[in-house]
Amino acid sequence: MEKIFKLSFFAPLFLAAAFGCQQKPTKTIEETSNSIFKMPTVLVDTRSSFLFESFHIPGSVNLVSNDFLVFKSAKPKRYVLDPDLTQMIERLAKKGVAPERKIILLGDKKDSVENKKWNWLLKNLGFESIELTSVDEFNAKNKNARFSDPERADGWTLKQSEELQNEFILKKSQDCFVNYNSKKCE
Repeated sequence: MEKIFKLSFFAPLFLAAAFGCQQKPTKTIEETSNSIFKMPTVLVDTRSSFLFESFHIPGSVNLVSNDFLVFKSAKPKRYVLDPDLTQMIERLAKKGVAPERKIILLGDKKDSVENKKWNWLLKNLGFESIELTSVDEFNAKNKNARFSDPERADGWTLKQSEELQNEFILKKSQDCFVNYNSKKCE
């Protein structure tokens, strides 16, 4: 009888602790960048792959300029922008980057060299809506927002002729994308 009394005495306390004190689950709303911004938007993190993997805004994609360079010569050691602009466009489209979308470049600082390099290249590839900011500034403005991964974009064709593309983009890329020189590119 004593065991039954102990069990019947502690059972309500156990049930109250187990079920009465639980909090309701927190609801998280995942927003697409399209619902927050006025036009389809892609968050492009231009920091190194290491920094991106260490911390990034969920839903952002990582673009590093060195991944778009090819080895030209050993002496002197020289890299150039990949001359296959069609392949470059396809690689960008796979990450959701396309001219009809707004691009927000996220760097260590708003005016980081990587942000400037990508701004120059994307403008010359026909992008019109590009914003430069830092990861910290973006986080401060968009606290608690969650972004979904961008959808793959369709490839696009450049508006200029192939000769003009090669003349301008590829010749000027050494000073404006490979080794950024603000005097020649801004």
